[in-house]
Amino acid sequence: MLVESGYITGIPVPDSDKIEPICVANVTGPDIDQFWKLEFIDIQEQRNIQDDEKALEHFKESISKQNGRYQADERLLHQYDKTIWNQLHSEIIEEVYPDMDQAGMVHYLPRHEVIAPYKSITKLRIIHDAYAHLKGTRSLNEIPYRGPIMLPDLVGILLRFRMMKNVIIADVEKAFLQLELHPSDRNCTRFFWLKDIHSAATEENLKRYRFKRVPFGIISSPFSLSATLNDHFEINGTKLTLEIRKNLYVDNIMLSAMDIEEALRKYEETKSIFDDAAMNIREFLSSDENFNIKIAEQDRANMKEKKIRGINWDHVRHTIKLTTKPWTGKELTKRAVLQFVASQYDPLGFLVPMMIQFKLFVQNLWKKNAWDQLISDEDAEIWNSLILTGQQT
Repeated sequence: MLVESGYITGIPVPDSDKIEPICVANVTGPDIDQFWKLEFIDIQEQRNIQDDEKALEHFKESISKQNGRYQADERLLHQYDKTIWNQLHSEIIEEVYPDMDQAGMVHYLPRHEVIAPYKSITKLRIIHDAYAHLKGTRSLNEIPYRGPIMLPDLVGILLRFRMMKNVIIADVEKAFLQLELHPSDRNCTRFFWLKDIHSAATEENLKRYRFKRVPFGIISSPFSLSATLNDHFEINGTKLTLEIRKNLYVDNIMLSAMDIEEALRKYEETKSIFDDAAMNIREFLSSDENFNIKIAEQDRANMKEKKIRGINWDHVRHTIKLTTKPWTGKELTKRAVLQFVASQYDPLGFLVPMMIQFKLFVQNLWKKNAWDQLISDEDAEIWNSLILTGQQT
């Protein structure tokens, strides 16, 4: 055989039309586990422990006794209905009529409520599930671009917050719902609601609505809000807008002031800046009590303690307080332990010396147990000791 560098020795290869198919499969531990369970699908229960716990928690929150019989608590239903009514009269949503069916893609969003009892104003928020879809079809969130994340560094915001002498915080009221949806995009944000909440959900008792504003839950909503506000700040181009942009995290604003005169001036200017974008700033609270007294009552937060990005802040003493989420005493399994450790919120790393012990415990537990198998008495004793230490920290 002649190649570029000269002759080499070779042997003839016989021609063959024979094809031997090869199948390669990567089998993991969960696959083997599922393989054996499928053999006993009629007798082995498949349980989602986390969903079961949420169902029990929701049941306890909504059950009540009326006229000697137990029934679901209707207060949430009335609160939900009131939220829909308020959105309709605020022109955040609108009723759908047959002549609207031709404008753009038609899509209906499922939704659920989120209860935030610590909130001073909006305790119930309706979240629309834009990830839901029928089998073989795409969800709404698979269609638009997500957009880049334009939030400032959270750690930087919190560190600046601790360095400020006089702090002012405020919220943008229903921030996402202040952005107008183009008419051609509104039909993909439709949903159903009841005409009469005391009657069954029949076809005659259903109304169709759609959003006129950007709903929370759409994948592009955070980018749309951040990009819109940044563009608005660039148009204004003042020293205060630069400070707001640097310390604005989603819909939470943080400002600093050297004295009461500067604080009140920034309050008035901030209100004006956001009014120009048809947005309302509310829930103002400062470490300077004179500021809290002098601003308009409707703009004033009414809590002694307020959260700064999930961290409790006592504005009177200008101190923050980090606490671990309580252990609920649920069954001690590897899944429950990992859920507890992962749920602790500590953006500044203050709890690291304590949480490292929890993480070492998880590491030691990792190869011992299945996800929902109870841990040993010896490990349970160590866990209870860690929980006790965490409560005393």
